[in-house]
Amino acid sequence: MLLALVAAWVIVLAGIRLLGNLVEDQDRPAEVSGVLDERFQPSLVTEWQGKNYAYRDHELENVLVIGVDTKELSSGEAGYRNGGQADFLLLLVRDKTANTLSALQLDRDTITPVRMYTVLGREAGVRNVQLCLAQAFGKTTADGCENTIWAVSNLLGSIPIDHYIAMTMEGISAFNDAIGGVTVTIDEDLTAADPAFVKGETLRLTGAQAEHFVRARRTVSDGTNVSRMSRQRIYISAALAQVKQKVSENKTFAEDVFNSLRGYITSDMGSGALVNTVYACSQCDWRGIQNTSGVHTVGENEKMQFFLDEDALDAQLISLFYTPWKN
Repeated sequence: MLLALVAAWVIVLAGIRLLGNLVEDQDRPAEVSGVLDERFQPSLVTEWQGKNYAYRDHELENVLVIGVDTKELSSGEAGYRNGGQADFLLLLVRDKTANTLSALQLDRDTITPVRMYTVLGREAGVRNVQLCLAQAFGKTTADGCENTIWAVSNLLGSIPIDHYIAMTMEGISAFNDAIGGVTVTIDEDLTAADPAFVKGETLRLTGAQAEHFVRARRTVSDGTNVSRMSRQRIYISAALAQVKQKVSENKTFAEDVFNSLRGYITSDMGSGALVNTVYACSQCDWRGIQNTSGVHTVGENEKMQFFLDEDALDAQLISLFYTPWKN
């Protein structure tokens, strides 16, 4: 009987407590798990021609390809300004939704804010200098790449850059031979760089010829970086077409190429991610390479300077990275 009374009393107390909680919950405002408005906010919104545009989060993958004018990757043993210069800058844009691959080529001589560092690695402010110089400020090649990413992203309105791949100048020959040589048509007299570079000739470039074709500047054509960038676009487009074909024939082709480039390239991606990225890009429809518009001048110490056409750049950025946004 005692146990029964205790059990009944416990049940009564539990019922009173439950009833109290129900009354309290009726007066308490409903809790919301997360804020839906913020959940769907884009990471970057910009205004162009009176309309708002949102960066296409989760739809794009941006990889910065950097050609460094050094013969080997820097280990950081020679100081904090040992990263070389970025002679070649190409931003690959993979649209995962549309399954397309586009590219934006940047002039190394573009005048833009660059973070500066002392030889001991102390921050020394930001200066408007040639974009290529961002690569120099780092104890290692990887450090320089991170500084270059900051400068490029800042130049392009804070566009996120997901990864980088950097290659030394000696890697050009190795890359060319690893993919079986690249065929190009010589559209101007470049015999000063190589006797075989006769205008109108179609050649399958050897390793050394590939480096001459994409790097020669002062001794050929008009001696400007504009002419060299044009040849680089020709070479890259032909090389990508060849890589795409090779990957379709051999699933391990991308891995074989990267194995042959060890010592010439560095990236913030591991080898597996690199191979997967190349494979994904090879499955995309190639939309070609855009280059930026602007004005070239000669600055102090006879250094070339390139000043971007901001309006033209804004239009390119909207086309490549944004979608209309109504908030």
